[in-house]
Amino acid sequence: MTRLFAWLRLGLASMAALALLYLVRPVPAAEMTLEELIEAVRENELLYEEIDVTIADEYATPDLPDVAVTGAAGGGKLKIICQERSRHRYVSQGDFYSLNSTGTVGYARNDQQDVAHVREYDGEMSRSLTGRLGNIVHGRTECDMPVRAHALFSRMVGRSERLSDFLSGGDSAAGDRGGDLTAQSEWSSEYKGERDFNGQRCQEVHCIRRIRSELDPKRRPVERIVFWLSVEHNLIPTAMVSYDVETSDTIPFGEATVKEWLEVEPGIWFPKRLEMQALDRTLLQSSGKKVIAWRRVYTVEAVTLRPNHPRSFFRSITFPKGTAMYEFSGKDKIRSYTVGSPGDPNLAEIERGSVGRWLLWGSGLIVLAAAISLLVFLKRRRKEHTCAREV
Repeated sequence: MTRLFAWLRLGLASMAALALLYLVRPVPAAEMTLEELIEAVRENELLYEEIDVTIADEYATPDLPDVAVTGAAGGGKLKIICQERSRHRYVSQGDFYSLNSTGTVGYARNDQQDVAHVREYDGEMSRSLTGRLGNIVHGRTECDMPVRAHALFSRMVGRSERLSDFLSGGDSAAGDRGGDLTAQSEWSSEYKGERDFNGQRCQEVHCIRRIRSELDPKRRPVERIVFWLSVEHNLIPTAMVSYDVETSDTIPFGEATVKEWLEVEPGIWFPKRLEMQALDRTLLQSSGKKVIAWRRVYTVEAVTLRPNHPRSFFRSITFPKGTAMYEFSGKDKIRSYTVGSPGDPNLAEIERGSVGRWLLWGSGLIVLAAAISLLVFLKRRRKEHTCAREV
């Protein structure tokens, strides 16, 4: 009997120990919320706030035509880009920035054009020059296409906002595909949790665009973008797919991946090579055929997170003769003119300065001549006075 009670006591003690272990076991971390993910992305974006980066940009359709392809644009025609090779250097330093883009755009095999775009802000004025079109804005304007580590996939399709802002959702103009330009669309995001993507720990998030229109009170989704943010690489997207929901919700019309990473500083990564391709939406919708419409590749040539340029670096633009200039104070237009024309205010200032300089030189020469004449006159009078005393 005594032995039986001993076994019972041992069993109860074991059960109590197990219960205690259960009660004090480590509680798994709560699932991250969308707001927490966005804040984590924003904190990582700050690591790249100051940067000097140069990327090579290659864009091409699968088959370059012999004759330029044109498409309607409003009431006119525009040439469709079939190939582009360019280089973009973006510098963000304190409040200053500079974007210098140069390259060649091909509309057909024998129809090409060199392009150049420069934009900068020196703390006082924003300047930009594209071909023969120049702008000066008194005050700061945002850089149109910055090179940001977290937003390179978005940049490939012409979006310029930060990833954290995009994930936060909001309004944007609709009509991307020739729809009702008066309609508005809004983006919202859904956090799906941590996922494994090609062996990488990633945070998966879906961004959904809906049209706000009286014609669609249910506000059905029209576009869905899926991002996989790499946990090991500062939450930078390592892959992205885009769905045109009206065409197919299972076959993405756009896919992008990071092919290679570069560790800029210990624990701070930057995508070294990125590739994106898009399918022909019309063929995908009509026949389900997956035909490549275009490809784009970004290759990082140089990057540093410690730029240290003098202020003059952000005042590099010179507007050549013949440039059509538009000058603003904020959004208010001050004046417009052509560089080198009679209406060029800078030319008038130069001419006034030239006249002033000639007057200054002339006055100086007159004073010098007067001083020399006075000196000669005084020497003669002294000589005459000396000769008179000797006699």
